[in-house]
Amino acid sequence: RRPGLSERVSAAVGGVARFWTLFVGTAVLAGVALRAWILTGPLGMAESDEAIVGLMADDVLDGTFHVFYWVNYYSGTQEVLVTAALFAVVGSSVVAMKLVPAAVIGVAWRIGRLTVGEPAARIGAALMWVWPPFLVFWSTKARSAYGVGLLCGAVVLWMALRLRDRPRRLDAAVLGFALGCGVWSTQ
Repeated sequence: RRPGLSERVSAAVGGVARFWTLFVGTAVLAGVALRAWILTGPLGMAESDEAIVGLMADDVLDGTFHVFYWVNYYSGTQEVLVTAALFAVVGSSVVAMKLVPAAVIGVAWRIGRLTVGEPAARIGAALMWVWPPFLVFWSTKARSAYGVGLLCGAVVLWMALRLRDRPRRLDAAVLGFALGCGVWSTQ
């Protein structure tokens, strides 16, 4: 018996879905492996700019809040606040400090799901997780602004699309908050 058209289409779609699932799974594992390689090698050592993020996070735990990165009038401290919260739970460490930017990028993927749909967001996030090498490297660097800047840009896009479809005050407020945090984080 020869399969009908609907059975052949279902088999083809299932094959494509399996391919993309395998692709995304491989990308996630490769991204984790790349970051583990970076963090355990000489590239994973905390440099002076990252040490400042850790020291600022420790200051937050001691009750001192800084609006901007030390000795600058730019580069907000949202990632420093998240790092301080993580330090409060697991203690101060270079690895904990370096996990924050990667986690922030993961949150941006969730927003991608809401803007471009599940398959495209998953594929885009998988590609961003392993390419370009610059982003892989910088997602392991505690810099206080880059990850939050990416996240705020994604939230602004998401809220703008929501406001286009159905205007709501809450969405407008979130858009303004994300825009303000984005400008605070990285002008």
